[in-house]
Order: sequence, then structure tokens, then C-alpha cells
Amino acid sequence: MEIKEQFWALCDRVQIEDDKDYGITPEFGELLFEILDFVMSNPESEEIFKECFVELGLHPERYTEWILLYCMRDLRYPEVQMAINKNFDDLGGVNGAPRLMNFVSHVNWAYDNTPWEDADFFKYHWEKEHPGEPWPLEPKNA
Repeated sequence: MEIKEQFWALCDRVQIEDDKDYGITPEFGELLFEILDFVMSNPESEEIFKECFVELGLHPERYTEWILLYCMRDLRYPEVQMAINKNFDDLGGVNGAPRLMNFVSHVNWAYDNTPWEDADFFKYHWEKEHPGEPWPLEPKNA
């Protein structure tokens, strides 16, 4: 399977889990980490991944936004952020594409250097951003 097909297959797995609407579970975070780990483990394919993430950002209705947010919190490909912001501006911004406003805001927040407000959902990001602090969503039976 080529690298792009593998990427989209991982995204499909995340989307299937997201469609169950159980909320953000530790298992959901693990699936997101699989995508991030796959991307980081294949640096020779960075340009392909950038194209895939731009595709996710330009068509946020196709897959859960968590894929993009989770991965860009670490990867921070400037081309992805610029493409999403340019698309929003080209559509007229707040006046022309008000339904995209929250999505674009969430993307820009994921790129910010301040603590990510959604880090508590994901053990991987929580541990990076709050070293030594217990993860607030640690399963009780862990």
C-alpha cells in the first residue's frame, strides 16, 4: 500500500471511531497518535503528508477535525495553516464563511505556543505540555 493510501486508511479508522459518538476516549487518542506516529516515522514522505493535511483542512466536513488538530499540534506544517487561513479569507472570512470560523480558530490555536486548551483530552499531548502532572482523564481502572 502506498504511503498516501496508508494515511487515508488510518484517517478512516479514526473517522469510524468518531462516528460512534462516544466522545473523546483514550482509545480515540491512541488512534490519533497512530496517524501522528506514522507521519513522524516517514519523514521522507513529508510533502505527501502536507498535501493530505491541506486536503483535510480544505474539506473539514470529510473527517473529524481532531485528526488535523492533534497532528498539527506537533507537526505545525506552516503550509497547512497558511492554506486553511487563505481558504477562509478567500471565502470571505467571518462574513463569507461563518461556519468555518470555529474550525479555523481551532487550527490556529493548535499552532500557538501557549498551552493547548484541548491537551487534557489526549494523554500524549498532556504529558508533553504538563510534564509530571497527572493526566486528568486517566481511566480509573488504569
